[in-house]
Amino acid sequence: MTVQKAVSGCTSGSPAFPVVELTIDAAHQAMLAGKLTCTQLLSSYVQRINEFDATGTNAVRALSPTLLADGLAKDVQLQQVLAGNGTLSPLFRVPVVVKDNVDLVGLATTAGAQALADNFPPMDATIVTKVKASRRRHPSQGQPVRVGIFSYHLNWEHFWCYTGGSIRDPAAFNYLVGLRPSLGLTSRTGIVPLDLARDIGGPIGRTVRDVAKLFTYIVGPDPTDPLTSLSDDVGAVPAGGYEQFLVANGLQGKRIGTLDYFYDMTTADPGVLVVYNTTLMYLTQAGATVVRNVRIAGNSLGSRDWTANSTLTTNSWFTGFGAAGKWESITSCPARLSYDLGVYLAGHNSTYKNLQAIVDSGLYHPVSNRSLVTSLTAGYGFGTPADYPTAAQKAAGIVCGCGDFNTNPCRVELTKAFTSTMDSQALDALVYPTFVNSPTLLGDGFSPTGLVQNAVSPYAGLPTMVLPMGLDGFGLPVSLSIVGRRYAEPTLLSIAYGFEQLTKFRSPPGSFPECTGPPNGFSIVPATG
Repeated sequence: MTVQKAVSGCTSGSPAFPVVELTIDAAHQAMLAGKLTCTQLLSSYVQRINEFDATGTNAVRALSPTLLADGLAKDVQLQQVLAGNGTLSPLFRVPVVVKDNVDLVGLATTAGAQALADNFPPMDATIVTKVKASRRRHPSQGQPVRVGIFSYHLNWEHFWCYTGGSIRDPAAFNYLVGLRPSLGLTSRTGIVPLDLARDIGGPIGRTVRDVAKLFTYIVGPDPTDPLTSLSDDVGAVPAGGYEQFLVANGLQGKRIGTLDYFYDMTTADPGVLVVYNTTLMYLTQAGATVVRNVRIAGNSLGSRDWTANSTLTTNSWFTGFGAAGKWESITSCPARLSYDLGVYLAGHNSTYKNLQAIVDSGLYHPVSNRSLVTSLTAGYGFGTPADYPTAAQKAAGIVCGCGDFNTNPCRVELTKAFTSTMDSQALDALVYPTFVNSPTLLGDGFSPTGLVQNAVSPYAGLPTMVLPMGLDGFGLPVSLSIVGRRYAEPTLLSIAYGFEQLTKFRSPPGSFPECTGPPNGFSIVPATG
């Protein structure tokens, strides 16, 4: 397949300093060797953003206007370290890209909607504050920028869910590592919500180590997000951070189950299945025991277990017994989006203060072959989450409601069933292909997307990691998902790192090569809505 390249002045060749596959450790090694300054690193990235985004990629919407000043200040600190005064902190001069639904003071948080072009937050999101706070423990922190959507291949459309797969899906399609944490392990304060019973923020990076480094600085309790108190109560955040769990033989002795019934394999792309089955062989060769066709069992609320490969039951739970039982949805709540978004906007200075006002404005991007108005308004805008199930619904036997993974009875059962199944078979983790279908061509709103994977982590509150496991027949990324018990991030990181070190599957996107020569000055793209 011919790789389409973005057209820009950033031609391929040997750059002054390569950054396409640059890791945190490699950048620090170059700095300590006197081969790289902070402003040089920033300039290299700014050059790529200015060049490639000018082609219509629109990956990075805005840059901090203080980038140059911050870089020069960090260069002073770097020179002090080179002179023997101090050491580099784990996140020294790391450019941090912030998704456009996360609050960052000085830049609008638009969540991709023109209606929120004036949504300048009064304070940083908690996870941003935590990264910045590392300067009190260490002499620096990453410099945030504002990010949008980035496509791995220019001919394909990469679709992902907003709250079910907003970490894992873009990581999977861009051949990156992503970690959706256990619900309650990171704060959601300052993140534009879709459903606060499911929303969570987490890191995406090129390598497992880079993800572990950043994850260490965004976890922990936040009094403005009560759900984080649960993880604090059980001591879920390990002392010393998460990098300590990265061992090269992380697969040795692990028992890993496969969710073979998780997808409708009759519509799966053969190339994806070939890559997945090869991956299972790698796991075995690395010392893991692979248990095929694990089925999630157990349901005290009804007479049928969770079934994952049916569109009827994927995101539902069976309540009741026998013919009187029913499948109840645990994926949505009539009041969740409208209520949660309204609470968020009430604390901000944007023009539009609720979902209905945004819909009425028409200032959002129409989704190809889909009606965004319908998807936003159907079933939303009624009362508060506490109102569900209504009295009439309770009388009809409805029990699921709008609670989170800890208060919704159906979601509690889902979490319990996953955990008890893993316990009964002594499993360390469960794996499945993040998607069993390749990305669709632009404009194709009808082909299968293999999007069933959102049925587990968002609703059971369990952590999931995704990472590269090979390329399909089109040369497009195929991703492995690893799900574990609540707060089992150390185990997932260990497994992921062992697999990554064994396979080294990550490769850069050929559409966006390295730039040649030094950047032509330091220019900042103006922040826009």
